[in-house]
Amino acid sequence: MGCAPSVALNSRTPSPEPEVEETPQPVREVAKSFVLKHPGHCTGMFWRHRADRVIEGGANSGDDWPRNGAVLKGFVRDVGDKFWWLQVTDWRQSGHKKEWHSECRGLWMPSEQGGLLLHEIHS
Repeated sequence: MGCAPSVALNSRTPSPEPEVEETPQPVREVAKSFVLKHPGHCTGMFWRHRADRVIEGGANSGDDWPRNGAVLKGFVRDVGDKFWWLQVTDWRQSGHKKEWHSECRGLWMPSEQGGLLLHEIHS
């Protein structure tokens, strides 16, 4: 879990695919950006495990968790909960203007925690 450089794909040459009629491709999903602002007295939020497998205590992220004012970028996921979750792909800690953690995997954040937690940044 965490952020790491992307893994190189297998370099084997794929076998030729049989020709089929092309079908329209779905619209590419667009990542959204949010500022984390805890509605209570907390200074931030610990990462969570996968949204559809919530485990007590959050994810094991040690000291590397977003503080209030951090910017989180990723994909909104509705997993049938009372609120939506953000599957985080990139994030920047509060107070850091240039240092981004990119290509993250396994980082999830609920949209609410005693009130709205993630506030969308509109470009």
